[in-house]
Amino acid sequence: MDDNGDTSSSRTLWRSLEDSSRGARPGAAGAEFGFGASDWMPGMDRKEFLRLMGASLALGGLSGCIRPSRDSMVPYVAAPEDGPVEDPTFYASTMPVEGFGRGILVETHFGRPTKIEGNPDHPESQGASDATTQASVLGLYDPDRSRVALREGKTADWAAFEAEWERRRPGLASSRGEGFTFLTEPTTSPTLLRQVRLFLEDYPRATWYQHTPLPVYTWKGGQEDYSIGSAEVILSLGSDFLFRHPASLRYSRQFAEARRHSVNGGMRPRLYVIEASPTPTGSLADARLPASPGRMRAVLGVVASMMAGTADLEALSTSERRFVDALVADLRDHSPRVACIAGAEQRDDIQAWARSMNLMLGDAGGVISRRTALRSDGDPRCTGDARELASAVESGSVATLVILSSNPAYTSPEFRGAKLLSKVPFTIHLGSHVDETARECTWHLPETHFLETWGDLRGYDGTGSFQQPMIEPLFGGRSAIEFLSLLRTGIYLPGYEIVRETWS
Repeated sequence: MDDNGDTSSSRTLWRSLEDSSRGARPGAAGAEFGFGASDWMPGMDRKEFLRLMGASLALGGLSGCIRPSRDSMVPYVAAPEDGPVEDPTFYASTMPVEGFGRGILVETHFGRPTKIEGNPDHPESQGASDATTQASVLGLYDPDRSRVALREGKTADWAAFEAEWERRRPGLASSRGEGFTFLTEPTTSPTLLRQVRLFLEDYPRATWYQHTPLPVYTWKGGQEDYSIGSAEVILSLGSDFLFRHPASLRYSRQFAEARRHSVNGGMRPRLYVIEASPTPTGSLADARLPASPGRMRAVLGVVASMMAGTADLEALSTSERRFVDALVADLRDHSPRVACIAGAEQRDDIQAWARSMNLMLGDAGGVISRRTALRSDGDPRCTGDARELASAVESGSVATLVILSSNPAYTSPEFRGAKLLSKVPFTIHLGSHVDETARECTWHLPETHFLETWGDLRGYDGTGSFQQPMIEPLFGGRSAIEFLSLLRTGIYLPGYEIVRETWS
């Protein structure tokens, strides 16, 4: 139809500019099929067309019988802008934090972990995360991770190690583990602790040592936990409990929630902090007192005297007096809803002072709970720490030393760098990197990342949860529970079967 409403076909119309350039026949715009759709290829009739189509169908059927390749396809590392887009998939798992477990949700794209957030259903994370949790996924793709097994610095493989260990295992069995020692870091993993127990049952003369350069959160087999949201007065003694603590996410949530309620007329929790250097927890304090460890002891002595009814403030500076006066007044007014938290790295006398104050003021307020230590620091099966291990090596009683997920040559002064390792005839190191310890061991074996393996851990509150792999081990590593099972039985079992056996 033209501008005047004429529907006649007297005018020449085309479907497109391409039709016009090819000289399409008039009226082609109304045709159902485009120009040349009904034309055959030169020299082809209908019978030839049917023969070609029949051959194509036969070849297509044969191609369906070909066995698919077993080789893995390599996904895009840097996908093009118009490449495929996949909705993320989320999996629940557990992240180790100083031997304790923290519930996480792992976001994956095309089967690869890309981001970690807190699991809202786990009591230790409650859907929150911190910088350490967010950054932990980068360790999976660390280009410096150990990629191959090493024997005395030369490339080897797991098969060569298993063959050598099989030759050594009969001697280990005949001596009932005499001279065999393994070193681990403290853990709450029920499966790893079960593997340790089974190993020591099978080889009763073997010894187990533990070492960690990090703080210890247990004392005499006990462990204190706090209900931060229920406390009205909190005294922190060099403790960064809102940032550097296995339960820091839970404590931070409770503290923030309590302060949020105070805006609506609730009781605002008062936070007093005594610390030697600035911390995130100290930045949130209502009253913060910078003090060296020596001054901290002096201030705490005065606080204890004032709580007992005798006070001698002469030894304190003006700022210390103001701090102590306000602190003691609040402790008296708000007992028993009081919590005193000493940093895990503080000396024993500071730890004992905090526990004594909690017993005197906070026990009846439901703020402090005590339980048997969850981490294996004080496990009765453990022979000792790095200091006792160094003494055993010096005495010549260690013939085989296995080091799991630790770098004592760097973190323990008793090892004097790696000099102590040279006194052990046969050493094995399982770790994620070729570090100072790995370089001096007879064998170094690659370890899996926590996102590559099955496992289990307990949170600081005792909650048990599982680790599950998001991806196959990138460099053929094995976890500590798989490795310890291999040493004990000589047979490799997948982590899934070992963890399942523990919880069955």
